[in-house]
Amino acid sequence: MAERQHSRVKIFVILAVAFFIALGATLYITQKEVIPQSSEGTPSNEFTETSEITALEDGNRFPQSILADVGRVEINLSGRGISETIPAEIRHLRKLRVLDVSENSMTNIPAEIGQLSELRILDLSNNKLTGIPQEIGNLQKLEILNVSGNDISEADLEIIQSKLPESTRVIR
Repeated sequence: MAERQHSRVKIFVILAVAFFIALGATLYITQKEVIPQSSEGTPSNEFTETSEITALEDGNRFPQSILADVGRVEINLSGRGISETIPAEIRHLRKLRVLDVSENSMTNIPAEIGQLSELRILDLSNNKLTGIPQEIGNLQKLEILNVSGNDISEADLEIIQSKLPESTRVIR
């Protein structure tokens, strides 16, 4: 019985993929890792894999549809050719733990990123950033901040890092 249900799920996924391709959308299927919490609210050492299908119809814009999912815990838009900034509405994703917008062409990050109080990993690497908002220093649960491959001043990074927990790893 479970095998039959599994076959139905596979068929549904195949049909969904065919539908997106028929619409001419670019389809990305990514494997993701979500940082689970222990009962004390700290990250545990176990990772749970989840998969997600994200269709982007306009490759140089941050997909607005993502912002409607307020329960989302991870956004991975690495290498999607996004050149526009992340919309300020990102602040509504209060449960977001991982934001990966690396390998794009963004030149600006909104200050509202600093309102993502559950954020653990922020990967801004390999964009065209010359600065990042000091509000990132408000992210008291941030474990990794990756800004490598950008032209951000050391002075700005020092100010932000001084506000972050000592355990936060900043990758320059």
